[in-house]
Amino acid sequence: MARAASARHPSTRAVSQIAIQRTAQGFEIVEHHALHRSRRPKASVALRAIAMFEVTKGAIVLLLGCGVFHLMHKNLDELVERVVQVLHVNAEGRLSNLFFELANHSSDRNLWVLALGTLAYASVR
Repeated sequence: MARAASARHPSTRAVSQIAIQRTAQGFEIVEHHALHRSRRPKASVALRAIAMFEVTKGAIVLLLGCGVFHLMHKNLDELVERVVQVLHVNAEGRLSNLFFELANHSSDRNLWVLALGTLAYASVR
């Protein structure tokens, strides 16, 4: 029974305690089984935190990939104009010119490759 209990969870171990009880006929030896849960080591907690961080990163990239799918067959120049306005970037500056160049050179094939790349990255994470 002790082995079955410890097989349920790796941090659970069975502890046997032997006690002597006084009965009407005399003394009787009684064995008590108790399950004690050992504390998780700090490495396990840190590992779980890292795993949650990686899952979060994967989910964010997956959402970005879905956003790229949404951009297909859209007018990207209008989108870039809105992004430049929201970011309060100079419309004649380097950053806005970079955004406009990327929008002009993008194609549906490039967006498909980018979206599938984000899907592959998220599945690895």
